[in-house]
Amino acid sequence: MDWLVDIFTSGGLGAITGLAGGLITKHIERKEKANERGFLLKKQELDLKELELEQAHETAMADKQMERAQVEGNIKIEHAEVGAFTESQKTVGKLTGFLRAVRPAITFYLLFVSTILTVIVWNRVGGLSSFTPEQLTDLLREMIATILFLTVTAVAWWFGSRGGNLK
Repeated sequence: MDWLVDIFTSGGLGAITGLAGGLITKHIERKEKANERGFLLKKQELDLKELELEQAHETAMADKQMERAQVEGNIKIEHAEVGAFTESQKTVGKLTGFLRAVRPAITFYLLFVSTILTVIVWNRVGGLSSFTPEQLTDLLREMIATILFLTVTAVAWWFGSRGGNLK
């Protein structure tokens, strides 16, 4: 058995055992390195996907910000238009008050002057008895045309200058 102890304690077996241990260690280290490289590769792939998702998110957020800015701009424009319209209606209100005073004044003036002229001319001419039947017919046509003109003018003016339903 001495020979067996000599074999197990010899340098040859030590070299073989050392070589086998070294090979096994190298094999384990290579496996660890391969696993580490696989892990790093997978991590980089995940990081790349994360960056792509972040970039997509940032792009979507920028799009939403632009859309929001456009909507806010449209709201501000509409608000300005409403303000301008409101201001223009205030001017119309002042104008309506002015027209309320002018229309009765013009109407009163026209009625007064027409009545005075009619009375003066009527007295000078001697009334209806001074007209021939043809002149009376012409006078009637003239009166009807004038009455229609004044009626259309008054009604058109009243409807044209009345307040709207925009309040």
